[in-house]
Amino acid sequence: MKKQTISYKEIMGFNPCYDPVEIGMPKNYEASIVDFIGEYRIKVAEKNDIVWVLVRKKYLSGKELRLFATCCARQVQHLMKDSRSIKALDVAEKYANGEASKSDLTEANAAAFAAAAAAAAAYDAAYDAAYARAADAARAAAFAADDAAADDAAYDAAYATRAAIFAAFAANDDTANADAHEAQIDKLSEIFKSRL
Repeated sequence: MKKQTISYKEIMGFNPCYDPVEIGMPKNYEASIVDFIGEYRIKVAEKNDIVWVLVRKKYLSGKELRLFATCCARQVQHLMKDSRSIKALDVAEKYANGEASKSDLTEANAAAFAAAAAAAAAYDAAYDAAYARAADAARAAAFAADDAAADDAAYDAAYATRAAIFAAFAANDDTANADAHEAQIDKLSEIFKSRL
């Protein structure tokens, strides 16, 4: 079972860009992660700070990281122009839930990487940054689902999160951008509440 609590000392151990004391956290702070999310999601300098703190193997299992990464990428699925990106998300979810094989995952990962490369080329040609970022979110989610890269699962989940936000930003949709942050925090809260 992964950690259910978080403390000021742990957060400082991650070398944050600002001291949580600046937003009112006492140095002796320790609480459940659910309580931390509830209290600090409205106090942090940026909403993504909550995600940055929690998307770590210390707090989330490999399966949870994979499903979170996929959920983040699904936020910008409507921007994905290549069906390989969407298929990679489907396979990543199935694999995390034990419904797809390792070979299915390997094939989906390769396709997601090719789709992301195609999106990067399209971005260079047509400056469609939202499309490129959305494909990148799908690629990151697919790679986060790969047990062979379990050590990088947290990084890939975090990357999928950032790519999804950047895709919304690149689409010049400020509402979608803000909603994406809130939805990601809601998903993390849901994961931690499900353990209670």
